[in-house]
Amino acid sequence: MRLSVAISGVDGAGIPEPVKVNSLTWQDLGTGVANADIASVQLYYDQDSTGTVTTGDLLLGSGAYSQTDGTVGISGAPLRIIPGATTEQWLMVYNFSGSGADGATFQSLLTPGNNSSNCTGLFSNATFSAIIGTAAPANTSTIVFSPDDGDATLFETTLPPATGTELDALTINTPLGQATLTATLVSPVGNTANTPDNVDTTVGVAETADQPVLSFTITDDATDGVGTNVTSIIVNGSGTGTDSTGLTQIRLFNEGATAVGTFQGTEAQLGAAGTFSQDNGTVTFSGSPLILIANGATATLLVVYDFSTTAPSTNVTFTSSISSAANIQGRTTANNPIKVVLPGSVAGGTRTVLQSGSGSSVPISLTIAAGAANPASANILGNAADVPVLQLALTAAASTNVQVTSITFRAQGTGHDKNDLTAVEIRFDRDADGVVDTFDNVITTGGSYDTDNGIITLTTSETISAGQTQNWLITYDLKPTVPALTPALTFQSLLSQTTDVVAVNASTGASVGVSITSAPIAGGSMSVVSTLSTSSILLTIEKGAESPSSSTISGSTTNMPMLQLSLEADPTVDVKVTALTIRGTGTGNDEDDLSGAKLIHDRDGDGILDATGDLEIATGTFSVDDGSIAFTGLDWIIPKGTTQTWLVTYDFNAPNVQPPLTFIASLEAAANVTAENATTTASLGVGVTGAPISGGTMTVGTVATVGGTPGGSSGTSATGDGGRAASSVVGGGGPVERGSSGGGGCYASTVSSSQPVLASLYVLLAGLLAGMLWSSARERERREAVKIRARE
Repeated sequence: MRLSVAISGVDGAGIPEPVKVNSLTWQDLGTGVANADIASVQLYYDQDSTGTVTTGDLLLGSGAYSQTDGTVGISGAPLRIIPGATTEQWLMVYNFSGSGADGATFQSLLTPGNNSSNCTGLFSNATFSAIIGTAAPANTSTIVFSPDDGDATLFETTLPPATGTELDALTINTPLGQATLTATLVSPVGNTANTPDNVDTTVGVAETADQPVLSFTITDDATDGVGTNVTSIIVNGSGTGTDSTGLTQIRLFNEGATAVGTFQGTEAQLGAAGTFSQDNGTVTFSGSPLILIANGATATLLVVYDFSTTAPSTNVTFTSSISSAANIQGRTTANNPIKVVLPGSVAGGTRTVLQSGSGSSVPISLTIAAGAANPASANILGNAADVPVLQLALTAAASTNVQVTSITFRAQGTGHDKNDLTAVEIRFDRDADGVVDTFDNVITTGGSYDTDNGIITLTTSETISAGQTQNWLITYDLKPTVPALTPALTFQSLLSQTTDVVAVNASTGASVGVSITSAPIAGGSMSVVSTLSTSSILLTIEKGAESPSSSTISGSTTNMPMLQLSLEADPTVDVKVTALTIRGTGTGNDEDDLSGAKLIHDRDGDGILDATGDLEIATGTFSVDDGSIAFTGLDWIIPKGTTQTWLVTYDFNAPNVQPPLTFIASLEAAANVTAENATTTASLGVGVTGAPISGGTMTVGTVATVGGTPGGSSGTSATGDGGRAASSVVGGGGPVERGSSGGGGCYASTVSSSQPVLASLYVLLAGLLAGMLWSSARERERREAVKIRARE
C-alpha cells in the first residue's frame, strides 16, 4: 500500500511548520488469519517513489497483528519529521509467513478514528489531527491514501474518503499476490533415486559415494508472469540408520535438461555440501538464490548421499524427503512472496546397508546387451559420416558404480575396414534412439582397425552409476573415395565375448565381472551405394501456428520474432536438417539496419524466444539488402514422426533511421532447405506447404506529420496529427506516451495563441524539423533508387 503523506500546517507567523508523525494504526479486514498468515507489517519512506521497497528506502517502523480482524500500530519518537508544505511517499508492506490458505484475502483499513491525533508541530508542539482523504484546514496534517496506478496495482481506494480508505483484497495464490511453486516426486520409472536399492559399505571400500536418494521437480506457476528465486531447500533424513554417523556428506544438484535420476557427475551443484548433525535431522541448502526458476519452467533436483564405510551395522536403512511446503523458501523475481504446494509425498526410495564391516564385498557386475534401437542393415553413401553400426545397452549392478576402461570391437564385411574407414567412435546415446543426436556426447574419438576384418580397442573412462543403464552407439566415418560397386561393399561391427570388455569398481579400481547377453552382439550390415531413393521420404515444412503477425516495433529491438516454422519428420526415419536459407525483404536495409538474425528451436512453440528452454540452432547476418542468410552446418536431428517448431528472430540496429522501415523474413522454397536421413546421410525430399512462407511485416516507427490538429496518443500518426517526435503548434499537448484525443503524442509540445513569441519560436522549430524530415525522405528515395539500379 502506498501512502501520499502531505503536511500543510503553518506556525503562528504563517510559515509552514515541520510536523512530527508519531504513529499510524491500521484495521485488519479480509478472510485471511492476520496474526498467523502475516509475519510482520512494515512502514517505509519510499524515497524514490517507485511503489516498491528498494535499497534506498528508509524503514520507519514495523509491527504485527495480535489477532485477526484486529489492529496494528506502528509508532516512533517520532516515526518521521516531514518538512512543512511537503508531500512524501510512504509504503506499507506485508511480509507473509507462507501459511496462508488458497483464496485467503487480506485487506487493511485506515480510519480517522484510529488516527485522530498522531502528529505534532516540531516547534509549536501543536496537535495535528490526521484527516484521511479530505482537504486539510490550517494547523492540521493531512495523510492522503491514494491509488498508485502508476507504480503498483495491488491496492486501490474502494470506499468514500469519509469512511476511510480501504485496500482491495490481496488474495493468496494470484498474480498480484503470491507466486506458486509445485514440488513433486519424479516418476520412479528407470530412476534409482526414488526406488529401493542396496548400498555396500564394506570397511575400507569407498564405493558408496554419489548415491542418488531423492529426485524431485519444482515448477513455477506460469500465471503470475514472473520467475522464482528459490533461496533455501531443507532435506529431511529418516530410516533405521544413524544419519549423523552413517553419512559423510549430503549434496543437492540441478539435473538440467537431461534429468535421469542418477548422478552423472555433470550436474550443477546447488549450495554447499552438508551433513546431518543428528539422526533423522535436516540439512539446509541455501543461496542468493539457490536456483532461479523462470516463469512457468520446471527444474529437476537430485539429492545425493555419500555413505560412510564404517557404518556400525548391517541392514540399516536411509531415506531422504521434503517433508513440508515450508522446507522450500524463496521470493519471486518481482520480490513477492511465494507459496509452495506439495501435491503428495516427496520421499525417495529406501537405501539399505547390506554388509557393513563384513570384510567381503557385495557381488558386482556389468551386463551388456544389444540396444533396443540397434541399427538394422541399410544402404549408405561412400562418403557417409557418423553412421551408427552398433548399439549396446550397458547395465551396472545395483551395488556400485562401474567404470569401463576399454572395449574391443571386431569388424566384418566385404569393405576394407582399415583402408576405407577414417574413424571409429563411441557415443553416449542419451535418448537411446540409435541415432547420432546433437546432445550425444563422444566417449572415445578417432580409432581405426588394425587390418581388414580386424579388431579395434577403444579406451574409456566412462562410469555407469549403480543400477543404471547407458546406451552406447558405435559409429563409422567412411573415406570419400569408397566406391559403390556391384555387389556393394559392406561394413559391420560386433562385440564378440566378455573378455573384450574391461571394467572396474569406479571407487576402488577392483576388477568386476562382465556378462554379455546373446554374444556376439552385431549391428546391421551397411552397404555402400551410389544413390539413395528419397521418393517416399520427406521433411514437411509449414507456417507455425504462432508465427508473428505484423506490428510496429522500436529500431533497437533485439530477438524480435519474425517467422515461425513447423518441421515434421518422415514417420519412417530420423531426419537431419543440415542447412536452411531465409530471405529478407521490405523497405528497410537488411544489411545496414540489422545486426544479426538467429535460428531458434522454439521448444514450447509459443512463437517467442524464451530465456530458458529455447535452444539456439545458428546465427547469421545479411551481406546485402533484400538478400539471404544461409544457416549451414546445422546437423540438427528431428526424430522420425515428430514435429519441431523453429523460430527466426532479428536483432535491429536502426534507432536513428527515419521511419517507416519494413522488414519481412521468408522461407521461399523447398530448395532452401537441405535434409538427409540421419542414419544413412542420404539426401531427403523436402516439402514446403504454402511456399513462400512469410512472417508478418515488422515496421520500425511511424512517420510524424508537422502541424495540423493536436497530436495523437502514444505517438500514433493520423491525418494532421503530430506523431512521434512531432510538434503540434495548434491544440493542447497531452502527457508523454499517454496523449488522448486532442492531446499531443509522444514528445509533443503545445503552444496556445496567448503565447505569440513562443508560438513563433515553435513554428520556426517546426519548420526546421519539417526540412529535416523532407531531407531524410529524399535520402530514402535515393537509397531506393540505388536498390532498383542494383537489381537491374
